[in-house]
Amino acid sequence: MRSLGRGVYLHTADNGDVTVDIYLYLEYGVGVPTVAMAIQKAVKSAVHDMADVTLSAVNIHVAGIVPEKSPKPDLADLFDEDFLNE
Repeated sequence: MRSLGRGVYLHTADNGDVTVDIYLYLEYGVGVPTVAMAIQKAVKSAVHDMADVTLSAVNIHVAGIVPEKSPKPDLADLFDEDFLNE
């Protein structure tokens, strides 16, 4: 197994089959199957176009879901006006 970067691993079997394992984090609310299939197609196509190698499998592993960033609250909403003026 060879690591090409964080979260991307290549494995070449004895019979010459090349498998890619991709570990990633997704934003909350995205369609996991849709995104995974799009990544699989893009990786297979890019590797075939650039290196003329046909991948036997592109495995997508969702390592976690990243929550949406919440905006910072305004201090005036958290504390009463007298506290901020002191």
